Amino acid sequence: VVSLWQYGREGTTIPTEETYTQEIMNRLQQIRNDILENHRKNKSSLCQRDTSGLSSWSPTVHEKPGELAPYGHYLLLTQAQRYKEKLFRNRPPINEDNFKFYHGEDGSGRQSAEQLLNGWTPTYSPTEFLPMVYMHNAGHLTQDSCIEDSYSYDSSDSETRLIQKLIREVSERLGFDSPLAKRELLMMYYACHMQISLQPRLQSPWCVVFTDQQLEVLEYLEDIKAYHYDGYGGENYYSACGPLEHMRDAFNLALEKRYDINYSPTAHFVVTDEHALLRFITLLGIGKDNLPIKADNFDYFQNYRRNWRTSYLAPHAGHVSFALLKCMDKYYVRTHLQERPVLMYNCSSEAQCAWSDFQQNIDLILNECRHVTHCGATTMIISHSILSFMIFITFWIK
Repeated sequence: VVSLWQYGREGTTIPTEETYTQEIMNRLQQIRNDILENHRKNKSSLCQRDTSGLSSWSPTVHEKPGELAPYGHYLLLTQAQRYKEKLFRNRPPINEDNFKFYHGEDGSGRQSAEQLLNGWTPTYSPTEFLPMVYMHNAGHLTQDSCIEDSYSYDSSDSETRLIQKLIREVSERLGFDSPLAKRELLMMYYACHMQISLQPRLQSPWCVVFTDQQLEVLEYLEDIKAYHYDGYGGENYYSACGPLEHMRDAFNLALEKRYDINYSPTAHFVVTDEHALLRFITLLGIGKDNLPIKADNFDYFQNYRRNWRTSYLAPHAGHVSFALLKCMDKYYVRTHLQERPVLMYNCSSEAQCAWSDFQQNIDLILNECRHVTHCGATTMIISHSILSFMIFITFWIK
């Protein structure tokens, strides 16, 4: 291994008061009570096992909102340990000069970077070691300081019909005489999603209110919005040009110094949020489909595999990694998404790509980046968790 460069999302984060308000918790309690009453009157299609989970559910006030959740700690720690074993046989040549960890402004990002560091250096005390390897002002890499394009996406008639059909089906399944509001549907889905993220081994009582097909529709509707906001449906992904340039420069520098007598492999780890990771993935050309992600194509993607799935591309602790390797005096790059090999454009195989071909691909992308200015040093920063929830709410209110 000559050099390793990784760009990843923070681990599972405890919900903040802005994203899980008292108003939402109160409304969920009322919806829960109405569902149970409908079931008692034999108006819903839920079974007794489903309603028993809802009966025992109560809103949870989480301690330390906005911080990394226990499961998030576990994901990042074990991820780093796996890479350490695969690439360095558990003996990485780590020191403050060659291993760098970058994070943004929020606390969960720093804590996520800490867990990666702990996985790579389990014998070190983080409080002593972190100041030597952390670069706190890394907004140009995490995209914290990036200027957002104005978001002008409007729901299509097909999307509106898909949402209305979903609302009718869910309302009928739960025994309501009149359709639920879109916001109420969102609350239930968010509660389902949140509990799975925090405790994936436990079944959320809010997930059972939906059928598998309905959950697929909800996921697809989320993916439509992400496709336009962070993916191929817009141009916000050019904010990832800075991180890509950093990766190229880091590899070039590692190759320049490879003949130094004291040279040792280098590694760079950038921890950011879901939006930044999706944009970086899009800039690389990963996750692209033959057809755009829109409501008109929902039936098509029911029959054909869809590449643009944000739950796969950018889950909690999701990441893209690049390993620059030397083999018999030749240099190669291995690209992995969620630790699985990815076939990059103009590369002969998923296993590895010749450094010259890989570098040519990156240079072609960066040439396009020169015509777009998306990031600056004096841009207002919004909390990632608040931004994600604001976007999610906006999509559904429209």
